[in-house]
Amino acid sequence: MHRRGGKSPEKTEDLPLHSGKNGNKVKTKRKERSTFTSGISYRRAKQMAVMVKYLSYAIFTLIVILVLILRFDTKDRVRLKVVNLKNKVLGNSQRYMDHPRLQTLFQEHGKEGAVNGDYYVFCTVSNLQQEETHVGKGRSSISAEDALRNAQAQLPRKTNPYPYVKIDIVTGIKRFEEYNYYSELSNLPSRWFGLALNWEDDWVFLPEEVYANTLVDKHMFLRWERIGLYAAKSGRSEGAFSLPDFSDDGTVIDYVDVFHTESVMLDRSSTQPKPTAVADANAIALYHGHRMSTLPELVDNNGSLLLNRAKDAGGYLAQIVKDSGRQVYKYHPRSDYEPLGYNMARHAGTLYAMTIVYRNWNEKYLEESMRLSLDYLAKTIEDCPIPNAAISKVKEKKAKCSVDYETKQASKISKLGVNAMAILAICEHLDAVPLPSETVKGNVLQVVFQLARYVRGSWLDEVSSEGGMKSERFIHKIHLDKETNNLIDMDLDYSVRSHYGEVSFALARMVTLAQKNRWNVLLKDQDDWLEMSTKAAFRMISFDMEVDEPDFTFDHWLLYAINELDTLLPETPYRKYKQLFLQYAIRSVQIARRWQTIEDKNPDDLDQLGIYYDDLSSTSTAIKSEGLCAILPLLKGEDHIQKVALDTALLSLKYQLQTQYQAETAMYMRNPQRILGGFASSIISSDLRNDATSHNVASLLCIAQYSSHYRVAKTF
Repeated sequence: MHRRGGKSPEKTEDLPLHSGKNGNKVKTKRKERSTFTSGISYRRAKQMAVMVKYLSYAIFTLIVILVLILRFDTKDRVRLKVVNLKNKVLGNSQRYMDHPRLQTLFQEHGKEGAVNGDYYVFCTVSNLQQEETHVGKGRSSISAEDALRNAQAQLPRKTNPYPYVKIDIVTGIKRFEEYNYYSELSNLPSRWFGLALNWEDDWVFLPEEVYANTLVDKHMFLRWERIGLYAAKSGRSEGAFSLPDFSDDGTVIDYVDVFHTESVMLDRSSTQPKPTAVADANAIALYHGHRMSTLPELVDNNGSLLLNRAKDAGGYLAQIVKDSGRQVYKYHPRSDYEPLGYNMARHAGTLYAMTIVYRNWNEKYLEESMRLSLDYLAKTIEDCPIPNAAISKVKEKKAKCSVDYETKQASKISKLGVNAMAILAICEHLDAVPLPSETVKGNVLQVVFQLARYVRGSWLDEVSSEGGMKSERFIHKIHLDKETNNLIDMDLDYSVRSHYGEVSFALARMVTLAQKNRWNVLLKDQDDWLEMSTKAAFRMISFDMEVDEPDFTFDHWLLYAINELDTLLPETPYRKYKQLFLQYAIRSVQIARRWQTIEDKNPDDLDQLGIYYDDLSSTSTAIKSEGLCAILPLLKGEDHIQKVALDTALLSLKYQLQTQYQAETAMYMRNPQRILGGFASSIISSDLRNDATSHNVASLLCIAQYSSHYRVAKTF
């Protein structure tokens, strides 16, 4: 016997005899049962098991009751969850709804509903990743604020806040009744409009959606197939409304509405100051989908806006450089397509632009892209003959040039402008980024010297007996044998005006940097380089000073060159040249100012201020401001004309900056990260080309130098 609760010794007990399988009596023994808890008897363990069983039933019942209770409160809890998520998605959207600028938007444009008496508001959120831009649409008969809340409710749930939020309110509508397949959108009051096929089922598209997805062609016809595809992609096809079958020419839909919006962008990007209060939030009014800068904003804080935009552009240039060193030359963001074609002169110009950005920030990603671009350029440089060896001042008949293959010919070609831009880009790179060794630097400088020799040997300053070649001009293109690089012919019919300015600036800048860095291999012939640079500039200036104003060509490279030469050339014997340079600079300023759009001719064209000759090209406008800024030192003694030059350049920037892809314009394109910071061809063209961004960034950085002491005139 043992005491209950004490330790039970393991023992056996005899069991009664029982019959085995064959009827024999078998005596068996069994082991006394024990439990997993030492010292607890079998009876006690059984009682505990029953208690655990009933306790489990109780817990299960309690869980079921709690679930039922929660289900009765689902709607309220989901509503609270959505509100919390919306605040996370929009970065505390209620705070932004209280922002003075957004309140002003609602007060000025939300006094009465534009859609049959209802308010209609869009809310777009994005983190600038592919497929991560979402548009919510809200309608309300109460207020614009209520419509905005309804729009926010359509947005996807996301824990991390989207840094970019854009609010649009519909302000005006023009209706086209009984619209059929062949109907045209005519007599539109604006080139920037949204599209509504059915308000009730949200077949409504923002102006940015219409533009980014080309839902309307250039002849103002609706592109129904694209509308259907985009509607399906963006979820519009889930409603009761659907596009009719237009196989029957007589098929019509009830209406097509085009509408205008007023917009505000809530920008929480890292390049903007972080808001510390509601009034400090970065709410930016938009015009035709992009932000517009005032002149004070351009020059405030020592040009910080210009510098930030230039840095963004530098980031874009760095990321278009591929591992091979080749750059993305052209890109269509609406289709996410990179067409064929390349231009080595613009490749070198883009490398030049990256170096001037690098001087300001010394970013490693820029340095790597510069190195790759330089390597790609170097691979095109080969031994080649001097085009006009008979008049060259050197005995050698060979030099180096950048060669390329013409599309439909078996021969190689070399163009003067490519070689000039190669000299400029390589010298700037050598000045900005130290090379790994003196030996490497020496080899690179020798290549520059050979390129300069080729350029100098392309000049014709007398009439030849062969072919009657004109005097004082360049040979702009030569053809070389594909295998031997021997000269096949000189293409005397090919001529590009800008090559003169490119050559003049490249050689002058090469001398400036050689003097700064003591590049003796180049300095030994610096008089020859300066003479050639002066000849090239004088050739074009002499021509331009004689032509009528409408025929005058604004040459930014030439303006760069004369400013550089004004510093380099001694007063004697170059006095007459320096006087001519100043006269040319003054005429350039006067003509640019007269042909610039300085006041809006149409209320719908406020974003066209600053362009020249009614040309909306971003590149064309940038080279004007770039050239005007380049000659500001040359105009130092001409205070009035210098002020006009800077005023004109700054007004150009107002237009240029509208063509740069910022969050509000990039978020609607196929691949926002691929275009952010780049400059589009114009405010009405989405396409990018590397030289557009290169010229714009050069303009921004140049003008930023003068912003700190600029006084805003009352007329601007």
